[in-house]
Amino acid sequence: MRRPENYFPFLDGEYSDWWGNEAFYLHKRPYDRWTQLLSLTKETDWLGSNLVLIPPKEVLEVSNIHMSGFGNSLVWSDNDGQPVLACRFWRVRGNQFSDAESDKLIGSDLIVRPDLVEKLEAFFSTSLKTYTHVSKEIISD
Repeated sequence: MRRPENYFPFLDGEYSDWWGNEAFYLHKRPYDRWTQLLSLTKETDWLGSNLVLIPPKEVLEVSNIHMSGFGNSLVWSDNDGQPVLACRFWRVRGNQFSDAESDKLIGSDLIVRPDLVEKLEAFFSTSLKTYTHVSKEIISD
């Protein structure tokens, strides 16, 4: 199966899904074409803007997950309190300009424990594919 042209690897997401405790509905994903698994949203708070990756809701179906509480780290844990997945962010500062540090590189990733990946692959009856695309563009607030 080939990647569609102009493929964007993320669904639109809601930041609140990291701690949402309300009921949710799983839509059946198509099996005969590429479909996004992660969601992405841009969140702005008093620390600045970040692109936030959001795990798929299917994670809650395949494992007993304890979600983060509102305002806590973006980490979901198992019954023993061990992290199952986590979202992290980083910023690399560039040269100072007019006495203000500017960001040269901004990034985010979602780290998932291998046993959860195996459960998701069994749930979807397929192996998960990694789509890598690096682009360089100005990101403005």
